Amino acid sequence: MRTPELIATHTNTDFDGFAAMVAARKLYPEAQISLGGAVNRNVREFQALHADAVRAQPAGEIFNTITNGKGKMPAYGPQIPVEDRWRIVLYEKALQRSQHATVDDLPEEDRPHLR
Repeated sequence: MRTPELIATHTNTDFDGFAAMVAARKLYPEAQISLGGAVNRNVREFQALHADAVRAQPAGEIFNTITNGKGKMPAYGPQIPVEDRWRIVLYEKALQRSQHATVDDLPEEDRPHLR
Protein backbone atom coordinates (compact mmCIF):
# COMPACT_ATOMS: atom_id res chain seq x y z
CA MET A 1 0.00 0.00 0.00
CA ARG A 2 1.33 3.41 -0.95
CA THR A 3 1.60 6.12 1.69
CA PRO A 4 -0.74 8.98 0.76
CA GLU A 5 0.76 12.36 -0.04
CA LEU A 6 -0.05 15.11 2.40
CA ILE A 7 -0.73 18.77 1.76
CA ALA A 8 0.14 20.84 4.82
CA THR A 9 0.50 24.50 5.62
CA HIS A 10 2.06 26.77 8.20
CA THR A 11 0.86 27.23 11.76
CA ASN A 12 -1.83 29.86 12.23
CA THR A 13 -3.17 29.19 8.74
CA ASP A 14 -4.60 32.28 7.07
CA PHE A 15 -6.81 32.48 3.97
CA ASP A 16 -3.74 32.63 1.72
CA GLY A 17 -2.45 29.36 3.18
CA PHE A 18 -5.92 27.85 3.02
CA ALA A 19 -6.30 28.83 -0.65
CA ALA A 20 -2.83 27.48 -1.45
CA MET A 21 -3.80 24.13 0.06
CA VAL A 22 -6.94 24.04 -2.07
CA ALA A 23 -4.91 24.88 -5.18
CA ALA A 24 -2.37 22.15 -4.33
CA ARG A 25 -5.23 19.66 -4.01
CA LYS A 26 -6.26 20.51 -7.57
CA LEU A 27 -2.74 19.66 -8.74
CA TYR A 28 -2.49 16.52 -6.57
CA PRO A 29 -6.03 15.13 -6.28
CA GLU A 30 -4.88 11.98 -4.48
CA ALA A 31 -3.21 13.97 -1.70
CA GLN A 32 -4.87 14.54 1.65
CA ILE A 33 -5.23 18.06 3.05
CA SER A 34 -4.22 18.49 6.66
CA LEU A 35 -5.00 21.75 8.36
CA GLY A 36 -2.71 22.17 11.36
CA GLY A 37 -4.13 22.63 14.83
CA ALA A 38 -3.98 26.43 14.81
CA VAL A 39 -5.69 28.56 12.20
CA ASN A 40 -5.80 32.33 11.84
CA ARG A 41 -8.56 34.11 13.74
CA ASN A 42 -10.28 35.09 10.48
CA VAL A 43 -10.29 31.52 9.18
CA ARG A 44 -11.58 30.32 12.57
CA GLU A 45 -14.34 32.95 12.48
CA PHE A 46 -15.22 31.90 8.93
CA GLN A 47 -15.54 28.30 10.09
CA ALA A 48 -17.52 29.24 13.19
CA LEU A 49 -19.87 31.55 11.32
CA HIS A 50 -20.66 28.92 8.78
CA ALA A 51 -20.33 25.60 10.57
CA ASP A 52 -24.01 24.71 10.33
CA ALA A 53 -25.33 27.36 7.99
CA VAL A 54 -22.77 26.74 5.25
CA ARG A 55 -24.02 23.20 4.69
CA ALA A 56 -27.35 24.62 3.61
CA GLN A 57 -25.94 27.62 1.73
CA PRO A 58 -25.48 27.51 -2.01
CA ALA A 59 -21.89 27.82 -3.19
CA GLY A 60 -22.55 31.32 -4.55
CA GLU A 61 -23.63 32.56 -1.15
CA ILE A 62 -20.44 31.26 0.47
CA PHE A 63 -18.43 32.90 -2.30
CA ASN A 64 -20.25 36.19 -1.63
CA THR A 65 -19.43 35.95 2.09
CA ILE A 66 -15.74 35.43 1.39
CA THR A 67 -15.80 38.29 -1.10
CA ASN A 68 -17.81 40.85 0.90
CA GLY A 69 -17.53 39.62 4.49
CA LYS A 70 -20.29 38.90 6.98
CA GLY A 71 -20.70 39.76 10.63
CA LYS A 72 -17.24 40.04 12.17
CA MET A 73 -15.53 38.45 9.18
CA PRO A 74 -14.01 41.09 6.91
CA ALA A 75 -14.20 41.09 3.11
CA TYR A 76 -11.44 39.09 1.41
CA GLY A 77 -12.38 39.97 -2.17
CA PRO A 78 -9.48 42.40 -2.60
CA GLN A 79 -6.88 39.94 -1.23
CA ILE A 80 -7.97 36.59 -2.67
CA PRO A 81 -8.27 36.13 -6.44
CA VAL A 82 -11.68 35.02 -7.74
CA GLU A 83 -10.42 31.57 -8.77
CA ASP A 84 -8.96 30.95 -5.30
CA ARG A 85 -12.20 32.05 -3.63
CA TRP A 86 -14.04 29.41 -5.66
CA ARG A 87 -11.41 26.86 -4.62
CA ILE A 88 -12.07 27.72 -0.98
CA VAL A 89 -15.82 27.30 -1.54
CA LEU A 90 -15.35 23.91 -3.20
CA TYR A 91 -12.99 22.76 -0.46
CA GLU A 92 -15.47 23.83 2.20
CA LYS A 93 -18.28 21.93 0.47
CA ALA A 94 -16.10 18.81 0.10
CA LEU A 95 -15.07 19.05 3.75
CA GLN A 96 -18.71 19.33 4.82
CA ARG A 97 -19.65 16.31 2.78
CA SER A 98 -16.80 14.25 4.20
CA GLN A 99 -17.70 15.20 7.78
CA HIS A 100 -21.34 14.25 7.38
CA ALA A 101 -21.07 11.24 5.10
CA THR A 102 -22.93 8.03 5.83
CA VAL A 103 -22.52 4.50 4.57
CA ASP A 104 -25.41 5.20 2.21
CA ASP A 105 -23.22 7.74 0.40
CA LEU A 106 -20.91 4.93 -0.75
CA PRO A 107 -21.58 2.82 -3.82
CA GLU A 108 -22.95 -0.65 -2.93
CA GLU A 109 -19.78 -2.39 -4.15
CA ASP A 110 -17.56 -0.34 -1.80
CA ARG A 111 -19.53 -0.93 1.40
CA PRO A 112 -18.14 -4.42 2.17
CA HIS A 113 -14.63 -2.91 2.33
CA LEU A 114 -15.46 -0.83 5.40
CA ARG A 115 -13.89 -1.86 8.65
